[in-house]
Amino acid sequence: MSDSMSSYVIRTPADMLGMVPYLLGFHPSDSLVALMLDAGHRARGAARADLGTPADVIIDDLAKAAAYRNADTVIVVGYGPQSARGQIGQVTVALAERIRSVYSLLVADGRYYCLSPHCTCTARTGLPIDPAATAVAALATVDGLTALPSRDAVIAQVQPDPAAQTAISAAMSSPASADRPDRASLQSIQDLRALLDRAETGIRLSDGQVAGLAQALMLPPVRDLAWQATSGLMWQRNLWLDVTRRVPDQYVAAPAALAAWCCWLRGESTLARAAAQRAVAAYPCYTLALLIVAGLEAGLPAWELVGHWPALPADSADGGTQSS
Repeated sequence: MSDSMSSYVIRTPADMLGMVPYLLGFHPSDSLVALMLDAGHRARGAARADLGTPADVIIDDLAKAAAYRNADTVIVVGYGPQSARGQIGQVTVALAERIRSVYSLLVADGRYYCLSPHCTCTARTGLPIDPAATAVAALATVDGLTALPSRDAVIAQVQPDPAAQTAISAAMSSPASADRPDRASLQSIQDLRALLDRAETGIRLSDGQVAGLAQALMLPPVRDLAWQATSGLMWQRNLWLDVTRRVPDQYVAAPAALAAWCCWLRGESTLARAAAQRAVAAYPCYTLALLIVAGLEAGLPAWELVGHWPALPADSADGGTQSS
């Protein structure tokens, strides 16, 4: 979740349903989503599970996520058929034993239904809803946020681009040049910052620059410099996702882990998990990616780790090979 989304106040069910796709990064379907609010009804995050996941698993995961976010209220929303009412109700009742306020809704066939026990509001029999047409969705769009059509569309953002991978491989095999610096020249804060500054302007890195960066990131100290420089900004997200798609598989662990870290900081848990899993698939013992996966599974906010960085050399990243 971006910082701007956390400043939105939820006043109506339409506000909440309009926000959910931007919290998740996609429009959910066949899903159970929990929106977590603080005492001021500001969004603190969202968690999602597939409909059909065992209720005890969902309940435990959502309770942990709500505790980490100090949620005062949880709104459980099912996206699917009317037959999902039973599972939504079971989760709602169980969460109500652990959290002060819990409400539940079902979104089905363009309508939303209030499922909260003893509620007599007009949504009991269903009201029309178009999340994309809500005021919150309009504000999110102005803020530059996006909600992709589906979860698969989110995951596709970390899938390899074979043509780009071939181009980067060719650049790696060419002699070092101004466009493709050798690995050693990216071993200082200044040299790494020069590439990051270019990316910050919105200019896509060339094949040669990506080749040099990917090779340099094989060194854990260089990767850690990049890790510390990544704070969850949109240009950083775009950079690491772009590099993740373009580099050959043997170089993907570091940029994919950095993409996962950036997305985790932003609250884009689905995309963060997909990026981290791509890193682990390429390098099963990659510590940074495994840390991110564990944190996501526990519902831990990434910002809790900020300030606990590993010690780094003052202005250099000498030595070492990919190992973490």
